[in-house]
Amino acid sequence: MLPILRLLAATALVSLATAAHPGAQEPAAPASLYAELNPPAVPGAGLRAVEATSATLEWPAALSSSAPFRVEVRRFSAAGADGLTMRWEAFPSATITRHGERYEARLKGLLPAQPHWFRVRPLGPGEALFAVRFQTPARAAVVTARGLGLGALLLTLAALLWLRWRGAK
Repeated sequence: MLPILRLLAATALVSLATAAHPGAQEPAAPASLYAELNPPAVPGAGLRAVEATSATLEWPAALSSSAPFRVEVRRFSAAGADGLTMRWEAFPSATITRHGERYEARLKGLLPAQPHWFRVRPLGPGEALFAVRFQTPARAAVVTARGLGLGALLLTLAALLWLRWRGAK
């Protein structure tokens, strides 16, 4: 009987939510925002490598003659009760170098297992050259000899306690 009640309650909640928001079938965000959050690819420019706390962007020098460049990160913050503010700001942990006909931007200090949005633009006036969106992988688990030793000790103690408990029966 309990699963039927859960099904009825879930159906009622869905009906109430649909009635409260008649336009629920429409996207929650305008198409322009979607396009900005999912930037188009620029040939030869983009993400070259990504690690848990760093990433490398690269682009051809021919993409713009307006060097030097800066890397900007997209920040999201709450605005009022139900709002969201998005802004681009300079990313201070970026190092930009030129290697022949290519530029490279090394980004450090990223949070692991998080989505990130970056763009590259000229330091002076001008539009962004390209933007990328990516997710850093989770930090790899590190197993130390001390951790293994402690685990082995705890496993041995548990086995001894089990043998003693079994022998007491």
